[in-house]
Amino acid sequence: MKSSSSILGIDVGGASLKGAIIDADGQPRWAGARRFPLWKHPERLADELQTLVARQAFDGVALTMTGELCDAFETKSIGVQHIIEQTKLAFPSAPLFVWQVTGRFAHDLESLIDPWQSAASNWLALAEYVAGLFPDRSFLLVDVGSTTTDVIPVRDGIVIARGRTDPDRLATRELLYRGVRRTPITSLLHEARIDGITYSLMAELFATTLDAYLVLGKIPSQPDDHDTADGRAETIPFAIDRLARMIGSDRTRFVLTHAQELATQIEAEHRRQTVHAVEQVVATADLPTDFSIIASGEGEWLTAEIARTSFPSIKLISLAEKFTPMFSRAACAWAVAYLAQHRL
Repeated sequence: MKSSSSILGIDVGGASLKGAIIDADGQPRWAGARRFPLWKHPERLADELQTLVARQAFDGVALTMTGELCDAFETKSIGVQHIIEQTKLAFPSAPLFVWQVTGRFAHDLESLIDPWQSAASNWLALAEYVAGLFPDRSFLLVDVGSTTTDVIPVRDGIVIARGRTDPDRLATRELLYRGVRRTPITSLLHEARIDGITYSLMAELFATTLDAYLVLGKIPSQPDDHDTADGRAETIPFAIDRLARMIGSDRTRFVLTHAQELATQIEAEHRRQTVHAVEQVVATADLPTDFSIIASGEGEWLTAEIARTSFPSIKLISLAEKFTPMFSRAACAWAVAYLAQHRL
């Protein structure tokens, strides 16, 4: 591909799609995100990608993914192949390059030789891109998304993560399967104290972290979005309903103050687990004492709060402040587009 080409970066997750375009002159032109439960409707991926990108023009497509893990696919290999085929179907006239955990791009057919190399690769694209932004700096990149958190060490501009695949990264704590929207409440808390009474929480998918952050005002209401535990809208009244069910109650007895009590405890445990992951990665990464924390992702605000309270002496850099909130949210798509333009 010519260095003068415009590139569409696509990040296909199990619950959302993100895209970004970098023009031939290297300047970012567009970024977008779209909720899409791939695990429910894998056959609609091509249509959803076209809707996401709409009428944008570009010369080539760079693809990264995590959606191959969703349970619509029997194996990761099947998931990777499906995502690649649907992306080609969505953009048939543009050459497609697939980012891999080897740190290089593969042509679409080449990437199917070992699909595990293409699976769950978006974290490395982001890390390589941000390392290029700060080539002389050592830092911990903390990317908090709707479902997961990546904790990636970078020393002197070089990504030094020990894990590459999902299993390896879970073992090193460089991948934490906790996010600000889709994490079930009982993966964080088993009991909670509300209005002076300690309740055992129901081990059922009645509510997620989204509901906690809605009632705490950390995530804005989106009445048109129904990607919730019960399929009802992302609003505070429905969030209260969902949280009430965690103790077998309902809106006639469980009110906003009760929901806020529960949500505060959910947030505290979410932060505690994230801090623990950061501490474990720092302990093994051999970073210099003057390293920084770089925050990105939909839940960037959570990283910022953690940095201020648990690591106050460490410099915090916000990608949303350095660029735009949408850049931070769609950072992996930006990253893979930039890498394709500069490395192919």
